[in-house]
Amino acid sequence: MKKMLFLITSATFLLLSACGSENVSDDSSKQEPNVENEVTTNNSDENSSSDKSKSENQIIFNVNEIANKTSEEVNEILGEPTNQQNTKFSLSGTDKTVPAIKSTYHDGEFEITFIEGTAQRITYTPKEEIKVPNFAEELLEKVGLEKTMPDYDNEFTTRWEGIEGFYEVSIMKEEENVSYLYFIVNEKYQ
Repeated sequence: MKKMLFLITSATFLLLSACGSENVSDDSSKQEPNVENEVTTNNSDENSSSDKSKSENQIIFNVNEIANKTSEEVNEILGEPTNQQNTKFSLSGTDKTVPAIKSTYHDGEFEITFIEGTAQRITYTPKEEIKVPNFAEELLEKVGLEKTMPDYDNEFTTRWEGIEGFYEVSIMKEEENVSYLYFIVNEKYQ
């Protein structure tokens, strides 16, 4: 009986510690981007319930690895941009403009605007279909944020304000699918 209790406790501990672990690498060379798309299939006979729950809990990317980072730091994560444009950004509520660089990665999957040197506006447009979960806040976990109730929700948009260091986080919806996710880091860059 004690052996069985020990085995169950050990297995639970290993399972919980594996769920919370972060992948840290000492390798200073370029890393493959940590971007995974959820693929939806209708082959229910071929997929076990554990495979289904595994894909439903899969991280798409961690937005905290990109937000407030320089273009060099983002390039280490996502690779070199496929397109880049120097531009000016108008600060909200003022006549002041500041230098900005709009960079596209992975052929449009990510569009990041670096304002005054750091990633302040991030748009993620999935290449593969991502179903909007019954509760859109569950999608936050798939981008590295804590699950929390939205400030605004309708059939087209779900939005959070002042969440985990972001001024605004939005999910734009098209029918049952995610059209794109939009992150504004700092209020002055809204």
